[in-house]
Order: sequence, then structure tokens, then C-alpha cells
Amino acid sequence: MWSAFCGADGKVSMMRLLTFFVIVTILGVFVAHNVMSMIKGVCGFVSFGYTDAGLIAGALGIKALQTKYENSGPADQSPAAVAPPTTDTIPINKTE
Repeated sequence: MWSAFCGADGKVSMMRLLTFFVIVTILGVFVAHNVMSMIKGVCGFVSFGYTDAGLIAGALGIKALQTKYENSGPADQSPAAVAPPTTDTIPINKTE
């Protein structure tokens, strides 16, 4: 189960975990209200409000922006990409 919350390095991503909890909490309350409404038969279904949709969109949007900005920048920042090129080959021809 925890592998869904892990990044490429194998560590648990708090942003993924918090986004999951925000969405599960909002949708859980929404489903619970509708189930209670159906059981009691008082007012029919409870609609999904703009605030709830905004919170879910905000959580997913912030996660998308974080992913975008983490992956932006130079394509490869490894020490091998930053170091000047070297050669290990021994020239055969003396004019090289």
C-alpha cells in the first residue's frame, strides 16, 4: 500500500499522502451525508458544493504544480553531466 505514496527514491512523499487524505476526507463526508440522507429519507441527495470541488481541485492542482516544478530545470544535473568531457582512449595516430 505504501508504494503508491513513494517517490522514485523510495521515500514516502508527504505531498502525495496529504493530497490523498484531503480527497478521501472530502469524498468520505460527501458519501456519508448521502447515505444518511437516503436512510432517513429527509431531503434526497446532498449536492457536491463549489467549496468541496474547489478543495479537491486545489489539492490536485498544487500536487500537479509541485510535480511540474520538481521535474523542470536542466535535463540532467548529475556530476557527469556538469563535468567537462574527458576521454579514456589512447590515440593510435600520433597526429591526433
